[in-house]
Amino acid sequence: MKLISTTSEILLRTIVLALVSAFAFTGFFYKVNAQPINHLVISMVYPFGGPFGQSGSADAMEIFNPTASPISLNGYSVQYSNGL
Repeated sequence: MKLISTTSEILLRTIVLALVSAFAFTGFFYKVNAQPINHLVISMVYPFGGPFGQSGSADAMEIFNPTASPISLNGYSVQYSNGL
């Protein structure tokens, strides 16, 4: 175990500590004004057999409900397109 640090190691540690402190300080006191979401969110789309491309698997989509209430899927559909 080395007890004596070189000047460059001390300088590097000081810079890293200053950067971490700056990010931590701004993160603690930064106010986010996010509006509540009242609709469904498509959080993931897995074309071509899922996230790892498994052959023989169907395409998949993850739908997330960020609200505290159930939301009906009646009237919703998924459509495929050839592109833009």
